Amino acid sequence: MKNVLIFSFVLLMVSCSKDDDTSVVPGTASLSMKINGTQWSGSIIGNMIDETTDNLVVQSFNSAPESFGFTIEDFTGTGDYPTSQGANFTGAFYSRKDKVVFSAGGNEIKFKITSIEGSGTSKKAHGTFSGSVKSTAGEVLTITEGKF
Repeated sequence: MKNVLIFSFVLLMVSCSKDDDTSVVPGTASLSMKINGTQWSGSIIGNMIDETTDNLVVQSFNSAPESFGFTIEDFTGTGDYPTSQGANFTGAFYSRKDKVVFSAGGNEIKFKITSIEGSGTSKKAHGTFSGSVKSTAGEVLTITEGKF
């Protein structure tokens, strides 16, 4: 859980940065999804499987500037998350350009990890996701057709 809190803080700080350079590096890996039916995409700036903590962390940003990221704890490889046993925590965070932050945990958002590439400390995961995220004010966004 501590890793999720750290990830949340880093994501929030980066997404609320006052830096005016919001360019996206061409040719980088991308994450895409539909938010309430509207297409969204961003460049993946982090896709890491940490085998020492069994966590998968993915972060993406676009030029709006907006960000989306997620963490899967107790990550064991390809398959569906959260698992049916509920032994792991999944969390997702979306920061909209108006600086409203949305989050999801538990079964609110589901991931299907379809492949893993690389080895050692440079392993990356790929897959799909869908679900919903909610702001502290109660606004709910539906995410469909997510892929990374």
